[in-house]
Amino acid sequence: MATAHFPITPTTSVSVTGYRVQHRLHGASTWDSFDTTGTTITLPGLLDNRLYDIQVITLSVPLGNPVSAIVQTAGINGVTGASTLSLIPLSFSTTSVGIGYVFNNLSQDITTFTVTLALNDTPGVILQTTVLYPSTFPQTLNGTFTSLLPLTSYRITVTAAIASFTQSFIYAGVTTQASTVCPNPSNSTAVLS
Repeated sequence: MATAHFPITPTTSVSVTGYRVQHRLHGASTWDSFDTTGTTITLPGLLDNRLYDIQVITLSVPLGNPVSAIVQTAGINGVTGASTLSLIPLSFSTTSVGIGYVFNNLSQDITTFTVTLALNDTPGVILQTTVLYPSTFPQTLNGTFTSLLPLTSYRITVTAAIASFTQSFIYAGVTTQASTVCPNPSNSTAVLS
């Protein structure tokens, strides 16, 4: 569950008796409402990884109840731990080492996951980027970063996006494995007896 906190800014000089804050899942037809006389409100019970519409109605006398524009909020959580994101170093050959990843789509509201790869020592230098567009929910997403150096520590960042809201989750110290392929011997002599 997520909780939204936001300020309510009065925009009128009429006698304000309070505020009605309405919220709903984005696109839903019915609103849930909370009344307050303060200038902040906490909306409990919001679901993680979902997009919400929020609207404030000024309760005032005698001019009626002006309504604010609809704003949106989202709390992106959950792309952490081995249960939701698994990063598996894979070895492909002596020249092509990679890191595979697999994780679950967290919500029907998430529009993209951007997965980036950088050296652990220089996280600001992005080496590879993959953008995943989940088409269904639930859905397992996966991919592989290839042509990496063996025995090298990498940092993988997964950024989830809901509308204009993003949240990044960093996995540092993912080390590729040594090559398991033995090169062909050269300048060798075999003695048979």
